[in-house]
Parts: sequence; C-alpha cells; structure tokens
Amino acid sequence: MIRKIIKVSDFNTIRKEHDYFLWSFLNVNPGCLVIKSVLGIYDKGVEGCSDYNDMVDILNIFEDLPYFESFTHESIDFLMNQGLPANKLWDKGLFNPVVVGFKKGALISSTFDLCYCAEGVTDIIYKINPELLLDVNSK
Repeated sequence: MIRKIIKVSDFNTIRKEHDYFLWSFLNVNPGCLVIKSVLGIYDKGVEGCSDYNDMVDILNIFEDLPYFESFTHESIDFLMNQGLPANKLWDKGLFNPVVVGFKKGALISSTFDLCYCAEGVTDIIYKINPELLLDVNSK
C-alpha cells in the first residue's frame, strides 16, 4: 500500500514506478468537502463540518492503489500542462481540489470530468485500471 505526500517534481519517478496511480491535489483550506486529506497534508478541520472523509473508505477498498497528495496551489503549472482547465483549477479566489488518475504517465481522468465525490473517484479508478473494480467484486 503506497500512500505518500509528494511534490510535482516527483512525477517522473512516480510514473516510472507505477503503471497507474491516483493523485489528490488539495486546497489549503479544505472547507466542508467529503474528500479530504488522508495523509495529514493539512491538519485543521473546519468548524461545523463533518469529519467524514470519502477518500478513507475508497482507499480502504482499493488497498493496492498507489495514492499521492499535493496542494493544488503548489502544482498549478503542472496541472495546466496536463491539460486541466485553469478556470476549474482557480475559481472564486480559490485553488480548487481535484483528484486525478494517471496511467502509464498520462492523465486519464479527473474529478472535473464527473464530480468531486466518491463516485467521481471510483470512475477514475475504473478508467485507470478496470481490474481493480473486478477484484473488489470478487472478494
């Protein structure tokens, strides 16, 4: 189980080491989102928001899925170079969070394609390696 906080400068190493992986780019101020850091990239909660985190459940189900976290604001050039639209990365004065799936070093899908939710992340997992979902169903 690979779970790690990384910088975009680690991308070439990561893509060489893993055929596919999930990379979560997070906002410094998490707000009341249901997908939050699981690695402690930020440690402050938001008053009045649930502590529930969909990503914890997802990673518990897909234990063998390599997963990484970074901050969106530290990765903005990298994300735009991968083809993510600037207007979705930066909106209303905030750097938005996004979960991205890579396969063989190429960006395959992101939560911008569906939603920043468990279903969106599951869709990305299916697109980067459908066998992971089949493995879960056979357990």
